[in-house]
Amino acid sequence: GASTLFGPHTLNAYIQQYSQLATNLAKGVSVSAGPTEPNLLQSQICLKPGVIYDGSPFGKRFGDVVTDANDRYSPGATVKVTFVAANPRNDLKSESTFLAVEKLIANTSNWSLIATDANWETRFYWRRTNTFFGESEVDIVWDIPRDIEPGKYRIRHYGNSKNLMQTIKAYIGTSRTFDIIHQNI
Repeated sequence: GASTLFGPHTLNAYIQQYSQLATNLAKGVSVSAGPTEPNLLQSQICLKPGVIYDGSPFGKRFGDVVTDANDRYSPGATVKVTFVAANPRNDLKSESTFLAVEKLIANTSNWSLIATDANWETRFYWRRTNTFFGESEVDIVWDIPRDIEPGKYRIRHYGNSKNLMQTIKAYIGTSRTFDIIHQNI
């Protein structure tokens, strides 16, 4: 709440307005919509330059796996997969995700979504590996929940690359399939 549109008294203003709204709703009194907040998007400045272009190392494509998952894990372990990637600012994925953890549905070839970048147990780390050639990688880390069902899993990375002609193209990377097994002690 330190950097709000209405300053340090935002909480008190919200309390006042919600109290008034609750009282009016309880009494069945209609409430006016009130003023709308100003749109300050045109006034914002950004000192960070835009993405110029993305490149991939010689012989590699966006989405290729650099460091793959192990063959098997136990609940509570951590999976880390590294992909050849592009700058995530090409598409912020506001309505989608940069990553997915999927489980193979038994006796089918279909995958079920288990987690995305919105889940606490996943992390997404992007880093530039070569500034001149615009190369970068992402690490996708998944802390496997202790109550996970055994089965076959994989990790996917979704991204968008920008070439020198400023064309943005989507790509997908997929890790190897790995097993999560419960070990009897």
